[in-house]
Amino acid sequence: MNENGLHALKESNKAIGDRVLSELRGNPHSLNAVVFGDDYVVQGVISGDYYNQFVYLRSVDVLNDWCRNLYRWWSLARYVVDELNREFNAWYSVGYIGLMPFSAWIRHSDLDRAGEFVRRNIAIFREFVEDPRGNFVITREGDGVVLEHRLPVTHDLHAKLFFKSINEAYEYLKNSNFFTTYAHAMYLGKEITRAFLLSNYEQDST
Repeated sequence: MNENGLHALKESNKAIGDRVLSELRGNPHSLNAVVFGDDYVVQGVISGDYYNQFVYLRSVDVLNDWCRNLYRWWSLARYVVDELNREFNAWYSVGYIGLMPFSAWIRHSDLDRAGEFVRRNIAIFREFVEDPRGNFVITREGDGVVLEHRLPVTHDLHAKLFFKSINEAYEYLKNSNFFTTYAHAMYLGKEITRAFLLSNYEQDST
């Protein structure tokens, strides 16, 4: 991105950020603000000492525009936090930033370049990334499954759950806040299913 592009991005972020800030100021009893644009919806949420931001995009070219979008919306969050701290003499930090496109695509003419990018970075894509909300230890107990939720970094026990069926586990966990990533949710579903199906279940045995 050249200097002109960065300047335009800064001005755009200021305009959107000022609307987010206006909503946060206008209703101090509400900790979130929603701003609508032509091709985006921005939701800013204050939780404790953190400003969390979720952006819903109409469409994005994941090969050419994904990184540019990440930078754009992270910069917006940074602007909002800096203004909050300046105006209220506070100590907010940028928390989670979520970027969710309703449609994600790659141009047909870019498919070969996209394939080469994946092959070049395959080791990175396969790296284990710990969920910021911790991890799980899964074991069998009789005909049921025990799920221990462990905190990040310290791995201290946060919660110990016992499920009698896959459906019971699904109904409980689908509305929980024990995980943040799509990959972690998929992994948990796979391993719990294996635990119920295998009497000699061992976590991560495959």
